[in-house]
Amino acid sequence: MQLKNFKTEIGDTTFCLSVDGSLNSDDAFEIVTDDFMKLYIKSHKLVVLNIYNSQLNHTYNYRNKKETIFEYIAENLIKIDPTRALFLQENQEGYFKHPIAQVNDFAIKKKCSFLVSSYNGLKGPKGDNKELIKGMDYLLENSKIPTILIKEKSLRAFKPNSQLKWLFVFDRFYFNCHFILSKFMELVSSGSDYVYGLTLLPTWVKFDDIKKKFEDEMINNKIKNYKYETIDYINNPSLIIVDKINEDQIPFDYVVIYSNPDKYKTEKQNGDIAKIITKSTCNVCFINGV
Repeated sequence: MQLKNFKTEIGDTTFCLSVDGSLNSDDAFEIVTDDFMKLYIKSHKLVVLNIYNSQLNHTYNYRNKKETIFEYIAENLIKIDPTRALFLQENQEGYFKHPIAQVNDFAIKKKCSFLVSSYNGLKGPKGDNKELIKGMDYLLENSKIPTILIKEKSLRAFKPNSQLKWLFVFDRFYFNCHFILSKFMELVSSGSDYVYGLTLLPTWVKFDDIKKKFEDEMINNKIKNYKYETIDYINNPSLIIVDKINEDQIPFDYVVIYSNPDKYKTEKQNGDIAKIITKSTCNVCFINGV
């Protein structure tokens, strides 16, 4: 399939999914196609992108070779409408940016709606220089479009049905709330999905103007199943969020959160967003502040 035959119309939701042949990458492909490429969602489109190096391809193990990746992706894309999904392999020879940076540039250039990547640590597993997700901290500093980090999928076996369970995390700033709702609500199925809104407020704040914004958004999007909660906190907001994700009786599928790239650059793995990503058991959706 060629990019020239793949047209994105106004109103389309286009996912740019990066793959590298790892098991994490395979999980990401399966999850994004299962969750967001259902046949009845005709406006959802998918670009699967593999960045490879022709000079090093022969040194990779079987799973990481571009030929193996192509075979796996092509076999599975047959099940998806080819007018809505395509696979591209681009050679990075002579291009010195990290593969994830190239994927980010591609997604922005092609005006994709979401960048999707597998996750196995902020900088990837130690000693493995072929993992695409080594550049995850690059995205936390530089991503300019909504980003979805797909983690391992074992917990999905406990799901009672096809319903997706979403946790939207807000702070006390109205703009941040509006920002993530406007970007990610289009992924929520109004008929089946469950949406949980959580606002963290310092103990000295006595008002909550986020609740009405959240409830109005649920009504406007015809969301039937939702709940809203406010939690007072003094410190360690990331611990509250991780506990909410991991201790809930039915595991969340996605947590959606606003991220401050400047704060991440300063705090790195000690920051709240890094702790939420590394310690939570579900997929993480974030968008960097602008």
